Amino acid sequence: MQGTWRLYDTHLYIEAKWPDCHWNSADAKSWESRYINKVLTPILMILNDLGYDIQQQEYIFNDPQNRYIRKGDLRADVLQSGGRIEVNFFQNVNAPRRPDNGGRYESNILELMPYLMRLEMFRTINRITAFLESQFNFSCTTKRYELKNVRPGDLTALQYIEARYKECQHFNGDEDAIKAISPSNREDADKNQLVHGGRVWFYDNKGRLKTGIAYYNINSMWWVITGRYDWTNKAGFQLHTNNPGQPRVKRNLYLRKRRLSQVAFNALSAGNEALSQKLNLLIEKEFGDIGLLITRDQARDYFAICGLSYKQINKGQFDQLRKLVNDKLTDSGRMNGTLKVNRKTRYVSHGVGIVEAYIGCKAYYFSDRDAITFNASGNITFASWADDLNVQPVLEAFIQWCNGIKHETTRRKKLSSHV
Repeated sequence: MQGTWRLYDTHLYIEAKWPDCHWNSADAKSWESRYINKVLTPILMILNDLGYDIQQQEYIFNDPQNRYIRKGDLRADVLQSGGRIEVNFFQNVNAPRRPDNGGRYESNILELMPYLMRLEMFRTINRITAFLESQFNFSCTTKRYELKNVRPGDLTALQYIEARYKECQHFNGDEDAIKAISPSNREDADKNQLVHGGRVWFYDNKGRLKTGIAYYNINSMWWVITGRYDWTNKAGFQLHTNNPGQPRVKRNLYLRKRRLSQVAFNALSAGNEALSQKLNLLIEKEFGDIGLLITRDQARDYFAICGLSYKQINKGQFDQLRKLVNDKLTDSGRMNGTLKVNRKTRYVSHGVGIVEAYIGCKAYYFSDRDAITFNASGNITFASWADDLNVQPVLEAFIQWCNGIKHETTRRKKLSSHV
């Protein structure tokens, strides 16, 4: 059996040479079955030997051959389709932008991954690729820069960017290409023109002012080298050609408020009302309001913490949730005040409770996207298209709705106990 393997960021792609037959023929299906037995199954055995907990996928990628694996806080999806196998690693120990779904949808996963976890990931990948090369005729097609080996003894940040230029069809870094960069793609945060190879200033994800040398990437994106082995990728509107000053001004207030809000919510969910109240008073003192800046996972867990299940939700309660979501979206004023629930809903019931349900939303540039989905698998998802800011009104409505049902259930139990 012949094939190739390629590594990019935290994703291992394994591609076997497809046989000379139609993809849906009996020969193709027979070949794929042998491929699963000879390649995928031994890979899963290797993962088991390395101490990974291997489970069937439940909510996404739930074809029978796919697996979800975990070792401590290191997680991965093992997916197979045709002659392709993917092992996609992720974690949410350090996932500042997308901690939901275990950090699966965070960007720059490798860059954010803790050092020891990264070593474990590469150890796992090395074991898998050694098996492929020793037992079969698989070869590596990974380009050197794709490994992102920007570290002492390997690539410098500048060498990494130059390697990317050699492979790029849009911009190769020569003088003619530099002159051809459009003025709109050169525009910085202050409407000044960025210079390829010029010094810039920018704020990182924690609001700290940093400086570096900018090199054009693609469209309005620029590489910024901040040290011999350090680089980042920023949009032009995030860069300043002149020092914006005031480096000690705190620019991470939203992150602080969001974190305090999450801890306060967890304390309340755990029954520690004193700590929750103390933190909410601190938030109100610092920011003038309390708000509810929680994650999707926290909202999903709260549904279970309140003792709720699909079987308890009737059509009237579902309609109440739809109204709450619409009120929260409308009051938020997001997307120029056009974000609200649309008419598209789905409520499927087999007599008691719900089997699956859907609430859609719309804004000025889209007509139907998910707001809340009760999947048949039991997983509840919230505005999968939205970032952490735009999903908050949906989460607020959901928490308020959970509390309402919880209080109503408690009230009924008290009344029935007195009868």
